[in-house]
Amino acid sequence: MSTETKPGRRRLRRSVTAAFGIGAIAALVLPAPAQAATGASAANTTRAGSALLGHQDGVCTGGEFCLYQNILATQSFSDFAVNDPNLFDNVYLSPGTGQGTVVANNSRFGRNNDATRSAVICTDVNYTGSCAGFVPNSGGAFNVTYRGNVESLYFS
Repeated sequence: MSTETKPGRRRLRRSVTAAFGIGAIAALVLPAPAQAATGASAANTTRAGSALLGHQDGVCTGGEFCLYQNILATQSFSDFAVNDPNLFDNVYLSPGTGQGTVVANNSRFGRNNDATRSAVICTDVNYTGSCAGFVPNSGGAFNVTYRGNVESLYFS
């Protein structure tokens, strides 16, 4: 647990909230965990010892982080239940404008449908660059830093 004071945490929340549009008031910046820097490892094959929910099935359900093609979350999306260090090998899966387009550097909106894990997006591959997070059950339009500039994501 951090020894940071409450005013310091408020300042952090305000600065991160400013990074996103109106819908991401619950956004939270999180540092990259040590295991994320080395890859997704076992997280790509199981989630808490169970099957992978609907990872990359084109249906945005609980336990997943979804990246949307447009800022209103009304076009095609891609759903992730595990860490992904390189979004250049993923495409938008759901029907709608943008279906089949590469996800990396094309996302404008994110939604964390996981009830327990925070999701973190980063502007470069392998969880590097500028990173910002979404606490469980939150989402919103990306600001100019992340809009069309997300290349990796992980859960913490």
